[in-house]
Amino acid sequence: MKTYDPKLVHCTFAGHFVDGYADGTFLAFSKAAPPFSTKVGVGGNVVRTRNHNRSGTLTITLMQTSESNDRLTEIHAQDLAAPNGAGVGSLTVQDIAGTSLFSAAKAWIENDPDAGFDMEAGTREWVIGYELLAATHGSNPDA
Repeated sequence: MKTYDPKLVHCTFAGHFVDGYADGTFLAFSKAAPPFSTKVGVGGNVVRTRNHNRSGTLTITLMQTSESNDRLTEIHAQDLAAPNGAGVGSLTVQDIAGTSLFSAAKAWIENDPDAGFDMEAGTREWVIGYELLAATHGSNPDA
């Protein structure tokens, strides 16, 4: 029997261990473009074109009470205040109980999250952009 434990999925951005995830999908990668596009001519000939854009985003969904919101706010503020990309850092997501591993040497916060307040605690979605992602879509071993 295989076991997955979401508490063992670790995310580190710019030296900060991110914690305080909301329930549901709390880490979601999205590529900016697929690696290939296809074009079909009138005669049915297919051409496949390589796209070298390897950028994308990681959406991190945190509880509004997470202390990681404070640290991500600081990193983003430093990036906005400095002319040299002070907010660019490494990004790593790893399932330490399995073999999934995602890493990018250059990543940054794309924008402040939208904020709202309600009768119950809500969430904050941080979108982290990255230049090039090395991805291992792994598994979890038998228990």
